[in-house]
Amino acid sequence: MRVCTCVFSRLSPVLRLLVLMVAATAAAHAAGAVYTSQLGYAPNDSKIAVLAVTTGTAVQRSFRVLTHPGGSVAFSSGAMDALPYPGGWFGNDATGDTYLLDFSAAALAAGSYRVESNGFISAPFTIAANTYDPARLRLMEFFRVEASG
Repeated sequence: MRVCTCVFSRLSPVLRLLVLMVAATAAAHAAGAVYTSQLGYAPNDSKIAVLAVTTGTAVQRSFRVLTHPGGSVAFSSGAMDALPYPGGWFGNDATGDTYLLDFSAAALAAGSYRVESNGFISAPFTIAANTYDPARLRLMEFFRVEASG
C-alpha cells in the first residue's frame, strides 16, 4: 500500500504507526460474517450456517467447525462444500453474496462451537439435547408478546 510520503512524513511516529495499522487491517479483510442459529442445534438436527460477504468477493468454498473455547478443529469441510445461495442478501443500502455451510454430517458431541470460513468466525453456539426445551423458549415468548403492540 502506498501512502503519500509528503503528508505521511509530517505525521508523528505514533500516528504513522496507527495509519499503517488501520490501512493494513482494512486491506486484509473484506466485509462479511458467518451466522449460525442463536438458539443452537439438537444433535440430530440439520446444522447449517450462512457465510455473507459483499457482492463479488472471492471466497474459498470450504469451512471449519471449531471447539469453543479452545479453537481446535472439530470438523473440516470439503474444498467445495460452501454452496452459493441464490439471491444473496440485502440491507442498509448494501447487497452481498451468501453461501450455505452445511455441517449436518459432522459427528459433533454436545458442547459449544464456532464456524470459521474465509477469515470470519461465527458467534458461539451450542449443540445439546435440550436445545428446544420449552423452559429455554419462555424468555423468547416474553419478548414476542412484548413486541406485539
